[in-house]
Amino acid sequence: MAKQNKNALVVFARDPVVGQVKTRLNPFLDLQTTCELYTCFLSDSLDTICAVESADYFVGIYPSSTSGFFERLDPSLSISTFVQEGKDLGDRMKNTFYTRFAEGYEQVVIIGADSPSLPLAYIRQAFFSKQDVVLGPSIDGGYYLIGMRGKLINLFDGIAWGSDTVLKETRCKLESN
Repeated sequence: MAKQNKNALVVFARDPVVGQVKTRLNPFLDLQTTCELYTCFLSDSLDTICAVESADYFVGIYPSSTSGFFERLDPSLSISTFVQEGKDLGDRMKNTFYTRFAEGYEQVVIIGADSPSLPLAYIRQAFFSKQDVVLGPSIDGGYYLIGMRGKLINLFDGIAWGSDTVLKETRCKLESN
């Protein structure tokens, strides 16, 4: 899809395949129910991004799409998909920012697909911010949103991805840049 806007809004998502999404919920929910819940989260996240004006929409899929979910997206939503590339979450985010900036986008915001109640206002605020980097801190020590303006800032190497120190480590890297 051709670039239409100066902003890129990316949802990082896993392909909704039974047994491969939200596995930490499996002690509480069976595999099928967990997958259905994640699919609802993902659908809500896609609805949210499509309400953001002045942005091109992307879904970064990891590891790849085998379920057919993304192929069935309504073409009128103008959501482009790509497969995330990299050895860990940090690499995948870094590569996504790099690619979108190389395509000419001035601002790039990435959110996860597992924040279905993320207020639209938070995403809009990320684009309105004049800061080079914006973070939406989450209660688990990570973040639900990261955005950059204009250039790739190396924040992603040497972070203990999946830990409760991700936000703290990222902020330390920001302070040293």
